[in-house]
Amino acid sequence: MANGEILQRRCATHQPSTGDRARMAEFERAAMGAIPEAARDITIPVVFIHVVDGASGRISPQRRTDQIKVLNDAYQRQGIRFSFKENETRVVDNRDFFNMGTARRASVSARRRTRRSLPRPV
Repeated sequence: MANGEILQRRCATHQPSTGDRARMAEFERAAMGAIPEAARDITIPVVFIHVVDGASGRISPQRRTDQIKVLNDAYQRQGIRFSFKENETRVVDNRDFFNMGTARRASVSARRRTRRSLPRPV
């Protein structure tokens, strides 16, 4: 483990199937025609919230920067840009939350409580 990173990925993101990706590409093409050109130039601020169990689950600043680059590369054609400030990253050290998974009702409730309890970025 270098720089506090974990070796395996623990993410709640659904992995889309080939069919899902094809449907989203078609949806994207249709949506782009319906959005006025002026509305396509937007920046979306991102705040990373990492749930960890001590050292498990830590993600390095470089990985966050790399993820923003992936988003910007993917949405550049649509005029959408993502930005973040490293000092706004939040870390929630909670063993139970970290290990509960994503499909359980308790997980949804815990995420809501966590979002409400975090200080708002300035």
